Amino acid sequence: MVGFGFKVSAAPFHFAAPDAYAGAISPVAGVLATASKAMGMLGLVRMLLIVAAPESSEGSAVWLACLGAMAAITMTWGNLAALGSDNPKRMLAYSSVAHMGMVTIGIFLVNQQGIEGAMIQMISHGVVSGALFLCVGVIYDRMHTRDINFYGGLVNRMPVYATVFMVFMLGSVGLPGTSGFVGEFLVIVGAFKYSSIVVI
Repeated sequence: MVGFGFKVSAAPFHFAAPDAYAGAISPVAGVLATASKAMGMLGLVRMLLIVAAPESSEGSAVWLACLGAMAAITMTWGNLAALGSDNPKRMLAYSSVAHMGMVTIGIFLVNQQGIEGAMIQMISHGVVSGALFLCVGVIYDRMHTRDINFYGGLVNRMPVYATVFMVFMLGSVGLPGTSGFVGEFLVIVGAFKYSSIVVI
């Protein structure tokens, strides 16, 4: 659990991930945010749901409650840290950590909607986050700064690029009609079936 916690940046093992993303070049950050996290989450699903916490054991409730608490902390911390960041790579890193918290919540629910939503969210996160890290790399090559305050008027300089960037950004925030929305909606439906407290 500790090993996979580091791999998927779950609380309290999440401290190194944003620094690694911010320090890496954009293509490497994209790979870290997509393939690396997806493999860690797949390992977590296989180990936790199949080996460590079968439904018949009493210990499964304790393990799943710990996993749910870690996921809630990861989501809250990641989203609040992303709001306070003025570096777009660091903002995407914290957002990526928060998305993995949503995936972890879907796994913790151990019902069909939650697990399917987690899998869809994982695939969506892989595509959208990788694309966003590459988009941020393009902005840096043009602007030579990572301060988001200097990115105003981007649509006037690069209108096609700004449109592509906006489509991926809306997918990241879960706009209805995007893959991010489908995954998050299924996780929330599964959470309602489990407990309304989890949804809150």
